[in-house]
Amino acid sequence: MCSLRLPGVEVEPEQAARQLPSYHDVIGYDMDVPEYALELLLAYDGRLHYFASGHYLKFEVKAVEKSRRVPHGIAYSLTLHAPDGKRLI
Repeated sequence: MCSLRLPGVEVEPEQAARQLPSYHDVIGYDMDVPEYALELLLAYDGRLHYFASGHYLKFEVKAVEKSRRVPHGIAYSLTLHAPDGKRLI
């Protein structure tokens, strides 16, 4: 029988949906992101990107303490809004 293979992980196809490795297992908890990349992301905080339809994307990006849940130290939100400001996603 064929199995799904990821680095360091082997899962049978019928179990794949229930046993896929977590994001942290694949990328590693101690990820080291270059400082310039973090500064670039942080610069998006408060940015609005407008579409011709009047809809817009709103970016919220904040530096937070690194943890297992947030290994890169960035908390973010990306939301889609209708032209009248109502949040859609």
